[in-house]
Amino acid sequence: MGARRRYRHLIAAAAVAALPATAAIAAPSNVDISRAIYAQVKPPDVGRPSHVKFSLDVTKDANRGGRTLRSAAFRFARGFRVDRSAVGARCSNGQARSFSCPPQSLIGSGSIVASVAGGTQRVVGQLKLYLGTAQHAATGAVAADVRAAGHRRAATGRIVRIDDPVYAYELRIDGLNSATGGGQVEQIHATIGATRTSGGRTESLVTNPKICPGGWHYGVVVTYKDGTQHRGDGAASCRYP
Repeated sequence: MGARRRYRHLIAAAAVAALPATAAIAAPSNVDISRAIYAQVKPPDVGRPSHVKFSLDVTKDANRGGRTLRSAAFRFARGFRVDRSAVGARCSNGQARSFSCPPQSLIGSGSIVASVAGGTQRVVGQLKLYLGTAQHAATGAVAADVRAAGHRRAATGRIVRIDDPVYAYELRIDGLNSATGGGQVEQIHATIGATRTSGGRTESLVTNPKICPGGWHYGVVVTYKDGTQHRGDGAASCRYP
């Protein structure tokens, strides 16, 4: 019972009690990108398999200063479980380069908004994320297929467990500065999650925490082309069924 109490205390301390899904708090780095990020868990029930929707709008980063987005990392709070074995296939490097990843390796999809023609026009592109192959299971490689502004590009990323007092897992997408073929990425909207049934048992890539301390923490880290990093945190709503 003592270990369970400590677990509950850690999750409660990591979350922002009673915050709605759209609320966010200033990042520890004091670079506030709270208006630039959003996350929602569907369904938001404790202990349930789920999909997590992340949104990032770097045009709302007041400290961006015209920088070009290079990578974005979305972080899941401690208590979430990410089980890569629930994904039925893997996408090899060769398949990623030829845009032929197996459908069973899909772990997320969404859209990218990019500015083109010197910022005078905006285009909406498609984003698909596949679980990639790796020499070590802990690496959690991700292959990203980006179609925008008449271009199709293969980018990379990872989904891994991280050592952090608040967060348990991180999904990162790299190479965004070149993924649109010259366009500057301004917004990313992605839904992460996958399920499969094997031997009569349903397995899920993402499973919600078992308790709801008023909200589930999420974080976003953006890295710009010059290496500058900005961070933000928020709390997604949760509930007991």
